[in-house]
Amino acid sequence: MAVIERLLALTLAGVAFSIGGTALAGEQPIRDQVVAAMQRDVAMRMATFAEKIETCRSERRRNLPRLDAGALEAFQLSRDMWVDAIGHLSFRNRDACDRAERLELAYAFGALAAVRTEYGLGPDPLAHDVLTKTIYPDANRQELAVHYGAMPEAARAHLERTLGTAPFDLGGVLSQLGHQ
Repeated sequence: MAVIERLLALTLAGVAFSIGGTALAGEQPIRDQVVAAMQRDVAMRMATFAEKIETCRSERRRNLPRLDAGALEAFQLSRDMWVDAIGHLSFRNRDACDRAERLELAYAFGALAAVRTEYGLGPDPLAHDVLTKTIYPDANRQELAVHYGAMPEAARAHLERTLGTAPFDLGGVLSQLGHQ
């Protein structure tokens, strides 16, 4: 929830900044007009991304796949391995749900950064924070992906068939694991 609230706050701040800049557009140097227009584009894409996150979150709440405890036990894997694998698939499915909007926002930030560099301006103050905390996966998520890749292919295939490709209720699925 904090990420979405932060995105919305940053979006509103960006829109307020760009609206203020628009009133003086004729008086501003072209460089400032270009940067302001690109900041408005980033703000618009942030708002779209935040809306999509909410849509995906709603879908996730409605989707609770059922695990077959007997099938999981047959693979003779630790509970921690299952938790990591299910966590990885939860992130993968969530990212797939908002991928288009995530990519559009990353592109807008990248374009803004390139233009700011070309104009000799410093980095955009909110770009690093938003990119690293919202758009790109952190080290923990990368570790989950590595653990998932180390699982036997048959166990991965079983989980993928069971959990599908849509966002799902991670807590609800994990609660089905019990205390193996």
